[in-house]
Amino acid sequence: MTYHVQDMPASIVQAVAKIQRAVQSVKRDGRNSHGGYEYASTDAIYAAISAKMGEAGLTILTLEDDPEFKTVDGPKGPQRWCRFKFRFILATEDGTWTDASCARTLYMQVLGPQTHMAAQSYAEKTFLRSLFKLPTGDLDLDQLPTDEEKPVKRKSSSQAKKDGLWEAFLGELEHIESFDQILELEMRYKDEFKSMNNAWREQFFEKIELKRDQVAKLFN
Repeated sequence: MTYHVQDMPASIVQAVAKIQRAVQSVKRDGRNSHGGYEYASTDAIYAAISAKMGEAGLTILTLEDDPEFKTVDGPKGPQRWCRFKFRFILATEDGTWTDASCARTLYMQVLGPQTHMAAQSYAEKTFLRSLFKLPTGDLDLDQLPTDEEKPVKRKSSSQAKKDGLWEAFLGELEHIESFDQILELEMRYKDEFKSMNNAWREQFFEKIELKRDQVAKLFN
């Protein structure tokens, strides 16, 4: 795939760079009760950069494409899913810039009116974090286990079941609402993953990939 990115006005480049210099960190004000880790919420990112954007004279508009809905049979009845796509426009007093690739796409299960707000909030959070290179301390791919990590003693299936590991994982997987949450689940269970026996390790990824496919096929 070839991208033809339009030239960005100098005033926007300067404004983005000014904000990058001004923001040193973002407060982690949220806590994931399941994974036991802290993260920076969208509000925390707004609080860290909104005033700086005003000082730099930069405005970012979020535009939503027409959402696409699909209904599928779930384990507890019909489930309604949606593909959201958000595009972003950067503007200063001297110029405006956007590009077809300046967008974020999310797949989420529709659980109520808050789903649309949650989708836009998450899309803006990831875009702003990427644009301004904000150090939020959130989990990322580098924190996933690798083959080079020191091996640990694996649990037997009976011990893992006794500890409730597998049941807890399956219970959370059932309530996954987006691709982003699938990735989050992989990261959340990275320590437990190290101690799983090989049979469970294979099922771990098999079930996650199955869930990915179920969501992706809705929009093919």
